[in-house]
Amino acid sequence: MRVSPITEIREAHGLTQLDLAIIAGVSQSYISQIELGGVDLNKRVKKALTGLGENADGAETRQTDFRRIRKRALKDQARRQTAALPAPCDGRPKKKDE
Repeated sequence: MRVSPITEIREAHGLTQLDLAIIAGVSQSYISQIELGGVDLNKRVKKALTGLGENADGAETRQTDFRRIRKRALKDQARRQTAALPAPCDGRPKKKDE
């Protein structure tokens, strides 16, 4: 599984999600959502990345690519799981002659 570019940057600086959240002035859960590809970077996080000496625009571009790939992978996974399910039942008991 691919790792979020934000996770790579955070770990390269020896920071936890909570550390980065405190620096950026956001919640730890928001950093987690970013790293999972659920939300975009906001201005505070970009400013924090710049403060760490990172190229915030480059990180945002890589994160956007990560989100797109992650979203596609999740859709493919859901499609495969749905295809493996048995046909739905309408809940009515079958008649003896059916």
